[in-house]
This record gives sequence, structure tokens and C-alpha cells, in this order.
Amino acid sequence: MPKELTRLFPEEVARLATTPLPGWEGAEQRLLARDPVAGSETLRVDVRAGAAVETASPDGWRETYVLAGALVLDGRRFTDGSYICRPPRAGERAVAGGDGAVVLQLRDVNSSLDKSAVALSAEDVAALPWTQKPDGTPGQAFEKVLTRGPSGSFARVLRLDGVTPGVALHTYDEDCLVLAGACRVGDETHVAGTYTFNPAGTPHGPFEFIEPLRCVEFANHPARPAAAAEPDA
Repeated sequence: MPKELTRLFPEEVARLATTPLPGWEGAEQRLLARDPVAGSETLRVDVRAGAAVETASPDGWRETYVLAGALVLDGRRFTDGSYICRPPRAGERAVAGGDGAVVLQLRDVNSSLDKSAVALSAEDVAALPWTQKPDGTPGQAFEKVLTRGPSGSFARVLRLDGVTPGVALHTYDEDCLVLAGACRVGDETHVAGTYTFNPAGTPHGPFEFIEPLRCVEFANHPARPAAAAEPDA
């Protein structure tokens, strides 16, 4: 079964139990969502200054979005707003800078994901253009696509400037973290730090925006199956 529908407000995230990140001294995790069968997880990870965290693993995909502080990987600094996406591969270590680091990390064991591997610093992300969100209200809904695969899986930063869309419904699983701004969904108010996981096929919304909203979204679904081989003549 997939990760279940989850919504955690900032105060709820703060109350989650912290446990050592297995195999990584100096890093602690808060579990936001988990697939109890396959084992895919979404974590908030706090990394002490000088400690390391894994950004690539042979066991599955790793997507790492830096929320605070900095990670150093291959001599490059990845400060808040940076994004690293890695398919299954040999282990890769990033070391936290002098102020430590806080990251959102998706650990997906679905080997059929097909996003492009990228390592985007905060400066790289800032340089990406805002483009009109294809299904958004013109002039009010914009995105920066961080990576996208042929199947349609993607990661993006989304900016909503006062748009009030209807109920959203899509075919992919979606992790979303509000970075800035606020909106209402029914009786709930989603402010910066609110985390949501929407399984594929889960209606969500409508949204009433209190102030312009910025969030990071991760959309994951399986790659298209390979075409069947033609029978021998």
C-alpha cells in the first residue's frame, strides 16, 4: 500500500519523535510519512555540523531538499532552497556545514522512477525561470521545474499569486511542503512548514489563498511500461 493521506502542521512536525538516522552519526530523523509495505519514506532530517547524510543509495531513489543550513557535496555548498535528486546508485555522502543542516528527504524504493539526476544549488534554483503552470490561472500560477522524467514524475517549486483553483485530483502521489505564505482548505489553515502527502486519486482543495503561497512539490508515479516486442514473422 502507498503512504497514507497525511497532513502535518508545523507544531505537529515539531512534536514528532526524533530518532537517530540509522548508520549516520550526528543526524536525527522525524518520520513524516511511510509506505508500510514497500518502505518508502518522507523524512525531516536534522544534521549536526560536520556530520554526514546520504544523498544517494543503492537501495532506491533519494530526493533531498535543503530547508536550512548547508550541505557540502563534491566541494559545492547546497544552502536552503537547494535540491539533489539521485536514482539508485553507489552511496553518496554530503556533510553539513558549520551551522548544520535541516533537509526534507524522500527515500523511494520504487526503482522504476525516471526523474533526471540533478544537483541544484540555491543559486541554480534562483536562476531557473518562473514559467506559467500549465493548468493554472494565467498570470497567477507559476512553477520552477527542478527535474522531470518521461513518465511525468517531477519535482518543482510552485508559486501561487492569489489564484483560487478548484478541487485538485491527479494520478500521481504527491508530497508537498509549504515554504512561505498561507492558504485555507476547508477549516484548515496551511502556513509555512505544513506538510501534506496526497496519494494518487485523492481529491484535495478547493484552496483559498490568504497570501501568495510558495511550496515545493514532489510528484512520483511509475515509468511507462516498455512497448511489447513484435512477434516473430
